[in-house]
Amino acid sequence: MSKFEPPFVIKRNSFGILENEKINLVFDEDGFINWRGMINKKWLYPNPSSVEKGFITKNASVDSLKDSDLCIKLYGLKELAQIRGFNSLSYRVEAASADYVAVTCKIEWKPNYETENMPIAYEALADAHFSNTKSFARSFLMATAENRAFSRCVRSFLKINIVSDIEMGEIKDDSASTEEIQDDNLIDPIHLLESVMQEKNVTFDTLKKKLVEENYENASQLVSLKDIKKIKIIELIGRIKKMKK
Repeated sequence: MSKFEPPFVIKRNSFGILENEKINLVFDEDGFINWRGMINKKWLYPNPSSVEKGFITKNASVDSLKDSDLCIKLYGLKELAQIRGFNSLSYRVEAASADYVAVTCKIEWKPNYETENMPIAYEALADAHFSNTKSFARSFLMATAENRAFSRCVRSFLKINIVSDIEMGEIKDDSASTEEIQDDNLIDPIHLLESVMQEKNVTFDTLKKKLVEENYENASQLVSLKDIKKIKIIELIGRIKKMKK
């Protein structure tokens, strides 16, 4: 009977970099790892929104496309996260209802020379609702929000400006550019908060008064919903949704 041997032993050098002859590291001119350059081409494909708008063709080579015209598959980000190395990964549900879910992903990355050999934790927030999901994803809002939060956490930390496939939602405004859609992360919680406030007959003054009573930071100085932190907006959406008219 043959003894099982793993393909390779997971080992990191003194710089915190994974040592594996099958993985070729790519560095930028400043000496940091170019994680964008580490993405295997098999995980990239033309961005459907760019194709729909006629910016590129469906069969365009990924080598010829700008990052804003590309999409990366979820597994490609999982692969990068594994190569970069992390100590733990956790999720926190910020809001959950039948038609709206918001999740925060927290990754505690392994220390390496890029972080001065210090462990570092990074968080990203994402949501899923009927207006920013399509097809089967609408039946799995929690899973979609979870995967989106993971994708954004990895992309933001590793400085990757290519949207992931799980983040792609319905594109209703044909005048919006691909870059604008990516920069806005396909969602605008403020508009959603405005919608639920209108539905429940909650005015801004009423909301502000409640935040002052709860000692929310600088609540008395709020002049619009834009002054409220995004994570608080997510919380308020969930709370107001539960209110009776």
